[in-house]
Amino acid sequence: VKSALIYLLGILISYICSFLITYGAFRKEELLPAAQEMPIKGAIAAESLVRHGERLRLKEGATGSEDIYISAPADGEIVPMGDIPDPVFSSGTVGDCIGIIPENGNIYAPCDGTVSFVAETGHAIAFTSADGREFLVHVGIDTVKLGGRGFNALAREGSAVRQGDKVLTADLGIIGEAGVSTMVIIACLEGDS
Repeated sequence: VKSALIYLLGILISYICSFLITYGAFRKEELLPAAQEMPIKGAIAAESLVRHGERLRLKEGATGSEDIYISAPADGEIVPMGDIPDPVFSSGTVGDCIGIIPENGNIYAPCDGTVSFVAETGHAIAFTSADGREFLVHVGIDTVKLGGRGFNALAREGSAVRQGDKVLTADLGIIGEAGVSTMVIIACLEGDS
């Protein structure tokens, strides 16, 4: 009986240790600092609201590497990566990202560079910045199932863009009526993300 209790205690301890190691190894820190720490056009951010063109930190650099900043592609409320209701984005699978609950359907280029991809359905557009980084702006969650309804891409693949150029419009009413999220997601598609 005593050896059975020791055996069960050993199994319980191994489960607890496995959980703690897994939790610690795969836990992601939020990409956005507290609102009062977020640098936006040299000012202090009010609440978690952002306007297109305002500077956001997408990724905090590790020791010896640089932070990655990008301009907000939409007006609205910031959502940290871990709170994006799509595991492909919230887990960091596509890279470090931030969500924005949009106030309107206007989407702007987050950087100077080139449009490297426009989804056939118009719900996503990718950019190669002037310094070679790749960024994805994805409008809505599960919006691909709308088949392009409610989206109008204003930029074409290969087009040169300047930060703040309007590149896409989305009809938030159509998206909302379809029962899907209107959240705009900006992701850094770097290979080490």
